[in-house]
Amino acid sequence: MSARILLIFTLYAALCLPCSQDIVEGPLISSSRIIEVPIDYPTVQAAIDAAGPEDTIIVKKGIYYERLVIDKSVSLFGEDKMLTVIDGNGTGSVVTINANNVSLSGFTIKNSGSDTYLSDSSGILILGSGCIICDNYLAQNDVGIYIFAACNNTLCGNYVMNSSFYGILVDYSFEVNIISDNVIMGSELDFGIGLDSSSCQVIRNNTIIGCLYNGIFVYSFTGQKPMENLLIGNIVANSSIGINLVNASYNIIKRNSVENSVIYGLKLFRAENNVVYYNNFVNNMVSAYSYKSNNAWDGGYPLGGNYWSDHESNDEFHGLNQDKLGGDGLGDASYYIDTNNVDHYPLMAPIKTFNAGTWDGLSYNVDVVSPSVVSNFQFDPDSDLPSITFDVSGEIGTNRFCRVHIPKNLLGVENGWVIYADDEQLDYLALSDDSCTYLYFTHHIGLKTVRIIGTYAISEFSSAILMLLFTVLAVLVTIFRIRF
Repeated sequence: MSARILLIFTLYAALCLPCSQDIVEGPLISSSRIIEVPIDYPTVQAAIDAAGPEDTIIVKKGIYYERLVIDKSVSLFGEDKMLTVIDGNGTGSVVTINANNVSLSGFTIKNSGSDTYLSDSSGILILGSGCIICDNYLAQNDVGIYIFAACNNTLCGNYVMNSSFYGILVDYSFEVNIISDNVIMGSELDFGIGLDSSSCQVIRNNTIIGCLYNGIFVYSFTGQKPMENLLIGNIVANSSIGINLVNASYNIIKRNSVENSVIYGLKLFRAENNVVYYNNFVNNMVSAYSYKSNNAWDGGYPLGGNYWSDHESNDEFHGLNQDKLGGDGLGDASYYIDTNNVDHYPLMAPIKTFNAGTWDGLSYNVDVVSPSVVSNFQFDPDSDLPSITFDVSGEIGTNRFCRVHIPKNLLGVENGWVIYADDEQLDYLALSDDSCTYLYFTHHIGLKTVRIIGTYAISEFSSAILMLLFTVLAVLVTIFRIRF
């Protein structure tokens, strides 16, 4: 084969091969099949019993009075979430998952039993690992979804309504489960999301409203082992206690909004070495309470702390000691929970987080601290002048401000930033740490479009594509040496 032909073949193969695709010898033959209920089998359980591993079961609209036991790795999809109903008829758990790698989506799951043992009173009981439970509607269960001693499960996009005990509970699980983008509500709901003696859990972007006791409850029996859970981006409103940590250490509580709590926004009871920052505590009876607990309430300077709606402070200074003239969006006065728990750099306005995009599997966020309504966020990395834009609006009055947190790997400058509010170029204060740039500026009241212009932005090429190009280059060098 000539060098030229080999070159053409190599380039064609490299450009056509997906970066994530493994090379497999021989044809790919799948023995999985699709089963329909009630066409192939009259009940869902009969279809599960007849299914093989990796089979897919599609359930048509209807009410199925069953208690399901899923003991093999299958996927179940309901035809219509609100009209495909699994009704436990008030006895036991409605769906029990004993197998790994089960998918369950598109169902209403309701009417569990009411028993002392949670394993007999849940909408979905998960004992397996690697399961995906998404886009379901759960109602009238003691516990909506219960994970017991299992890991690597994903619960996302579920609506959990009118559970009497927990919306979602994770019990004795010590490896990652991801609980994200769920909505949990109910007038008789005791707890929204509970982590009982569980570690390394990710509780992200959930909305929890109207709990009689705790919106999010994190508990450890002894409190000796670090729990290392991440509570991030959740909205917790109208509960007695928004977030409650008992004997729970080394957790991160970040970017949550806790609003209208009847007693405490955040309570820490014998909970040590937790990190609490970039949260909004709004209109709670008591914003935060700490008992025999020492925790970090800010990320240092210039990163900042939390927004407290009951905090009164001016912002006339900036700097590590807040002694340099000029504001920075952080309060000049610290916020005291007690003498041992202090937010040294409280935010002067609520913080809102926007997703700028995902590159090479890593998601980038931009935070905006502002008393104005912030909307229409956009990030443009591809133009000659890469930029971030968003709209701000508010009532007529004195000047408003923005404090914008930009990851350095996302957008940067060589010789200074350029910031506009509509056509007016703004002065700004720029601060930075190892990972982020913090821009503070004021603007006039009214609807404004803010544009922050940088010099360079994140590369559009992922590392996988770059590795592919390097491979092609290496082949070309080898061919050149052989040919010449």
